[in-house]
Amino acid sequence: MLFWRPKYYLILAWFLVATIVILSLLPSSEMPQLHWWGSIQPDKIGHILFYSASAWCFKKYSQHQTSFFRISYIYLALIFMGIALECLQKLMVLGRQFDLFDVIANCIGVILVKLASSTK
Repeated sequence: MLFWRPKYYLILAWFLVATIVILSLLPSSEMPQLHWWGSIQPDKIGHILFYSASAWCFKKYSQHQTSFFRISYIYLALIFMGIALECLQKLMVLGRQFDLFDVIANCIGVILVKLASSTK
């Protein structure tokens, strides 16, 4: 199994953050439509996956270098980033709107990583 150096986790984490920002601020006409899902909102799964993946990469990067409080600040920063992006969606005239359930899904993604790391 390939063991990555911590810097690779940091690079991947920032790549995921950039991807989150870009996808969050794309106009709604640019977003893929998945009509076959019906009433299920698959974007919430995407929110959970992207935020948990970025939180996990930041955790892997910092687990040997920083204190518990620093990684907690990173988790909080990811949550605040998600809230800020939702607020920007409301302010921008791109067909997007603030969605509280997106914020909740973002928080769930980060909290899952926090809970998984605290059980070890």
